[in-house]
This record gives sequence, structure tokens and C-alpha cells, in this order.
Amino acid sequence: MKKIGAVVGATRPLVDAEIIDLRYQVGQTGRTISPKLYIALGISGAPQHICGMIKSSKVIAVNKDKDAEIFNYSDIGFVADVFDVLKCINKCIK
Repeated sequence: MKKIGAVVGATRPLVDAEIIDLRYQVGQTGRTISPKLYIALGISGAPQHICGMIKSSKVIAVNKDKDAEIFNYSDIGFVADVFDVLKCINKCIK
């Protein structure tokens, strides 16, 4: 993440599953953020999460569900598998 100046955020289900610490949770019961660019990887677009990132300047969303709610809040959306996209991003920033 340092290579691109990014900060990691997460959804409540990831926090509840103890995959990531609560301090990274974005949303109604987490942090409110307003970055210039928000990249939503695998985010469904639950209202609780949206309220934590809605002030982002630009939103790029990647979700395999073409009907995911997050696409209603994104400037650019890709219907794709998040893991495939992450592999491509990782290759590009090495």
C-alpha cells in the first residue's frame, strides 16, 4: 500500500469475522472517510458502509455482482472478480 499511498479500509463483516481490526472499519459504526479516490473492492454497497465513504471525491467499484448497490455510488464500475483485479494491480505496482 505504501507504493501507491493507499490506506486500507474494511466492512463490518470483515471486522466481525476478525479478519481485520475494528480501526479499519468504514461506515456507520466505523470511520467516515473522504479520500480523493476510493477504490471499493468487493463492496456490496450496504447503506451502513456507504454513509462512511459517500464524501469521497471519486469512487471506483469492483464487484462480481452486476447489480451491486455500490455501482450506484461509483464514478467507474467494473463487473469482475476482485481477486483477478488485485492480481493485475499487484503486477502493475511492482
